Amino acid sequence: MQLNALFGRLLVVVVATLSASDNAVAVPLAAASDVSAVGQGSGNTTVARPGPAPRRLPLTPVDGNFGYTISIPIGKNSGTYKLWMDTLSSDSWVYSDRDPTIGAHHGVAWGTLPEAKAHHGSLWQVPYDGGAVARGVMEQDHFDIAGAKVLQSFGIAGQVEGWMGSVDIDGILGFGTSLGARQEVVFKKIPNLVQSLAQQSITPAPVIGWYFPHSGDTAAEGEVSFGGPNPAKYNPATLSPPMPNTNTDGRWSVSVTKSAVDGEAMKIAPRQALLSTTTSFIMMSARDAAVLNLKLAAERDAGTGVYSMPCNVKKRISFTIGNQDWAIDPVLTETPDARGNCVSAIQVAPAEPLLDTWIFGTSFMSNAYVIMDYAKNTVQLAQMRTE
Repeated sequence: MQLNALFGRLLVVVVATLSASDNAVAVPLAAASDVSAVGQGSGNTTVARPGPAPRRLPLTPVDGNFGYTISIPIGKNSGTYKLWMDTLSSDSWVYSDRDPTIGAHHGVAWGTLPEAKAHHGSLWQVPYDGGAVARGVMEQDHFDIAGAKVLQSFGIAGQVEGWMGSVDIDGILGFGTSLGARQEVVFKKIPNLVQSLAQQSITPAPVIGWYFPHSGDTAAEGEVSFGGPNPAKYNPATLSPPMPNTNTDGRWSVSVTKSAVDGEAMKIAPRQALLSTTTSFIMMSARDAAVLNLKLAAERDAGTGVYSMPCNVKKRISFTIGNQDWAIDPVLTETPDARGNCVSAIQVAPAEPLLDTWIFGTSFMSNAYVIMDYAKNTVQLAQMRTE
C-alpha cells in the first residue's frame, strides 16, 4: 500500500474514534451447561433450566484491519447489517432505507415494521471530526445476537454526510460508557448493546470480551463475547486484576506507567491509553512517537507523515499496564513499499494535541485479550492463548 493512501485511511479511522484486587474475572460467568434451580407450583419440586450464557460473534476486519464489524439481522428487515464496532463512541446508528445518500449501504425500514417502534420525537445528531455527521430519529427494534433477540434502542440515520459514507459499513455500534452518550429517548440516555443484553437477562453481566487475531495470522478469526470473556481465547494465569477505567468522558482507557524497546525504558512519562477498535495504529503525540520510532530505526515520510522501517526489524515494544509488561510487534504491515520499508505501528495522531493520552488500536489489542466491565467501570487484560 502506498504511504499516501495509507495515511488517508489513517485519518479516516482516527477521526472516527476521536468523535467519539483479585485475579479472577469480576463478573458472574455462566457456561451453556450452567443451570439454576427454580421453584414450580406449590410443592417443593424444582426443575433446572439453563442460566444466561455469554453470546459470541465473529469479527470481520474492515479494509485491512482498520476496524472490525459484526453482521446481524435487525427486526424483520431482510438480510444482515454490517455494523462497525467502536469502543470510543457511546452512540449506535444504522442507515435508514430512506437516506438519499445511502448508496450501496443496507438501510432499515423506518417505523413501518410491526416489531419496530420509532421515537419520532427523539431526534439525534452525532458529529465526527473531519466534517462528517450522521443524524436522524431514534428507533427500537430487535437485534439478533447469536440467536438471541434483544430489544435495542438505536438511531436511524436519515442523513450521513462527509467521509463516513465511504466506509463499507451499514452503521456503527458504540461501546463507550453512558457518560459519552449523545443519543437520548425522552431525555434519558439509552443503554448500549452490552448493557441491554444483561438487563434483559440474555447474558450474565454487562461485560464484553475482545479477541483480535495477530495481523500476520490470516487463519485466526476475531471474536466479540457479550456477557463475559471467553476463557478459550486467553491464558487465565496471566489475567490482570480489574483496573479502573481512567477516562471520564465515556471512553475506555488504562494507565501506561512505562514504555520500553527491547527492555530499555524510554524517556516518556506515564500516559493514559484509550482502547480503540477502529484503528490498527498506536497513536500519540509527535514527541512520543519520535522517541519510540527513533529507537526502532523508523523514519517519517516528509510528505505523508507516516513512519516506516525496515521490514526485518526484530525489536519489540512493551508497555507496562497494571504492573505487567505487554509486548507488541512494531511492524504493522509486512508488505514492503517501493523503498522496501514496512509501516510502523507507532504513528502521530492527526488530531493534536494528544500530549498525555495515547490511542491503543488493534495492533495493541491483538496482543492482549481485553475485558470491559460496565457495571464496575473496570478493564482487565490477559495474554492471548496460543493455538
